[in-house]
Amino acid sequence: MQFKKQTLSKAAQGYCITSLPILGQDRIIAAPEAKGPTMVFTAPNWECSVLATEPGGCMGFAMVPGRGDAMFMITKFYPIFKSEEAGIHLYQASDGLNTPWAGQRIIDLPFVHRISVVGNGVDNYLVAASVCEGKDFQDDWSKPGAVYVAKIQDDLAGPWELVPILEGIHQNHGMQV
Repeated sequence: MQFKKQTLSKAAQGYCITSLPILGQDRIIAAPEAKGPTMVFTAPNWECSVLATEPGGCMGFAMVPGRGDAMFMITKFYPIFKSEEAGIHLYQASDGLNTPWAGQRIIDLPFVHRISVVGNGVDNYLVAASVCEGKDFQDDWSKPGAVYVAKIQDDLAGPWELVPILEGIHQNHGMQV
């Protein structure tokens, strides 16, 4: 197998980049940690489509289970820890990748840094981890973060009930579920 390095975009501050099954096809999705668009690249020519134009500050994505046209995205987690207004948006396709997806904020969770979706064969849950509860200054880690879970309901607009399942964690920078 041969690999070829290829620049797909000159977008600034790309932070969250991964492959996800979007609209029935594995695609590359990339979002900035600063303000800027979330882009989707489709093989084989790596055509670029804009999935979201704002708000940026993306730290992670998670697909809505059973749907290739809807995803959760962490937003407003800006450098350097200017993340009091961070939260989770729901993005849903209205016209494939021909137009940006409709987005709405569904969860306010300051300093949310990672999300994932887990299921037990019957129900699905959104798991979210925050690096801290708040900061008085950039290097303030005195207020620990937590890991939360919320059952994914049929009505994705909510309301969402976040339940803390692990509290008192400091500088929790990563989570893999």
